[in-house]
Amino acid sequence: MRALTYHGANDVRVDNVPDPIIEREDDIILKVTATAICGSDLHLDRGKIPEPEAGDIFGHEFMYAGFIHGFMFGDAFDKGLTFKMGQTHVQKYLPELLEHIEAGRLQPELIVTHRLALEEAAMGYKVFDQKQDNCRKVILVPGAAPGTLGPDYV
Repeated sequence: MRALTYHGANDVRVDNVPDPIIEREDDIILKVTATAICGSDLHLDRGKIPEPEAGDIFGHEFMYAGFIHGFMFGDAFDKGLTFKMGQTHVQKYLPELLEHIEAGRLQPELIVTHRLALEEAAMGYKVFDQKQDNCRKVILVPGAAPGTLGPDYV
């Protein structure tokens, strides 16, 4: 398949890369016909965080346009979701968050509180940034029960 790959600061190229393979029972492969470049990709292009390596593939956000059980037409996906955000606590607590979800103690719907069409992305950013419309932020304290706080407390 073809992909936009990193080769150094300000040096990205469209290269042929190996097709993805199923590695785990719950893996799926989607045919991506279009993707987008987000702000994190621009940091990669400039050789900044999270310290990209030659051959890293850009573009992780895309839309689904077919049928797979449990996914709706138009759902957004993020391949290989990785949190590398410098000084935030997301990376530190991500394993605990996933453990709570996998054990059934926390429903993903409590974390993903809003679904928007791609055309509404700018408005969605504003809603989250300004904590409007009861947006929630997950708060994890190791050893404590998971919970969410509303916009007045975040």
